[in-house]
Amino acid sequence: LLLPGGRKFDMRVWVLVDAEYKIFVHREGVLRTTSVPFSLAADKMDDPFVHLSNHCIQTKCPSYGQYEPTNEMFFAEFREHLDGEYEGRDVLDGVVVPQVRSIVAATMAAAKDQMKNMDGNPYKSFNVFGYDFMVDTDLKVSLIEINSSPAVAGVDSSSCCSSRTTASFRHTARCCWFPCQLPQFCHCMWA
Repeated sequence: LLLPGGRKFDMRVWVLVDAEYKIFVHREGVLRTTSVPFSLAADKMDDPFVHLSNHCIQTKCPSYGQYEPTNEMFFAEFREHLDGEYEGRDVLDGVVVPQVRSIVAATMAAAKDQMKNMDGNPYKSFNVFGYDFMVDTDLKVSLIEINSSPAVAGVDSSSCCSSRTTASFRHTARCCWFPCQLPQFCHCMWA
């Protein structure tokens, strides 16, 4: 799947895991976009501006920010783009996000034994992970990688999660994070 201008992107979604191993997927995500059109031409195969959407690479491209400020598209804009491309179908929330949540649940189920709190530990903590995905032309979502120390892009100021409009962390948790249930029979997913 390519964005306007024929450009590649990856999709960053944040996942919070608390001390009781409750998993929450942030309602917002961000697409990190390339600055130039995608191409498989031989002379473009080594061009990082064509193939890599990492922010630290794209900031060096002369056309950085031409399509989106900071080469980032948040879910609201992505939703509009998909609705236009797919004739008003609820593609982001009805097709893409459910796959994201399923992948998050499967990967967290697979890692659960490695991520437990130590018995007797008096501290209760949480982790935020950055999940990076790609979406193909058939709207199939694939996991690229999981980051344990993800960058957090600015949130659209109209969002309920804006620091200007959020009264407390509890409110932020209620309005910005979807609970994600671990699958009961995880072995079926890899069979």
